[in-house]
Amino acid sequence: MPGATMADADLCLRLYEQRRERVLRRAREWFMEFRPRGYDDVVAVLEGREGRKAARYFRQATSYWEMVAAVMTSGAVSTEGRALFVETTREFFFVYAKLLPFLEAHRARTSPRFLRRLEEFCRSLPDHDALLDYVARMTGGAPSARDDGGKRRKG
Repeated sequence: MPGATMADADLCLRLYEQRRERVLRRAREWFMEFRPRGYDDVVAVLEGREGRKAARYFRQATSYWEMVAAVMTSGAVSTEGRALFVETTREFFFVYAKLLPFLEAHRARTSPRFLRRLEEFCRSLPDHDALLDYVARMTGGAPSARDDGGKRRKG
């Protein structure tokens, strides 16, 4: 099987460069500190009860990783390119794991398509379940990282 191409490597580098943009970096940092204990915490952020900046950061971080996941699952990126991307970052998986227990409630409340591509991408990873366990350990056993409503990927 051939390895990742220069185009694959270039895409990974371009996505990394985007992550370094000042506002996106702040949004990503905010999101990594965000520790929702329940869906009400997510709603409070999105309704602005935690401040306008928190709502903007939530939307920017989640929409960035949803866009990246859409690119990765579109068929435009080779299997080797996807593997290269996954080897170089797992931040997208932390975003997914934090919101996983709240996805269905949020989709029912807002849009049935919320983070569909990110979920699809994460569930396609062969180590999906191990990564969920890893995120739980890294976040001190955060409920969002442990509980996905019984929908762990069948493997």
